[in-house]
Amino acid sequence: MIFQYAIINITQEGIDLGIQYATIMLVVCGILVLCTVTIKAEDLTYSLEKVGVPHNISFMILSSLQLIIDLKDKMKVIMDSQRSRGIETEGNVFVRIKAFVPVLSPLFLGAISGAEEKSIAMDARAFSSTNPNTHLRFLRPTPVVEKVMVILVDILILGLIIWGITL
Repeated sequence: MIFQYAIINITQEGIDLGIQYATIMLVVCGILVLCTVTIKAEDLTYSLEKVGVPHNISFMILSSLQLIIDLKDKMKVIMDSQRSRGIETEGNVFVRIKAFVPVLSPLFLGAISGAEEKSIAMDARAFSSTNPNTHLRFLRPTPVVEKVMVILVDILILGLIIWGITL
């Protein structure tokens, strides 16, 4: 026991577990950030379709990733319009929360109407057709040198992980 106050007990085991879980979360978040920075969503979905994933699943992945970007952009526009009306959006946490609450309803209504517009556009473009899909974007063939480098880096990382576990 390191610290105890009322029902709060801090132990060395708890601190060690907290550090372990925080490290895992940092690694996972780092991988996600690295993937989103280096891989274009369109290339990812095209690659998934080439591997054999159905086009509606790859579209759902692309749509989900695009929705995050669209909501961020709409949020910025709505916050700018709130500022132009004279509503205080800068300041301490309570002021920001107070300014954030009125933004939610237009944001969600816009997301719902955007989903409806997407479904109409998908129907107009014969999304559910059984004919083979055509693509406007193509990936270049990966040279053998790049494949070998990726395999070598993967082996190196696995070796480091095994070496770290055995120590």
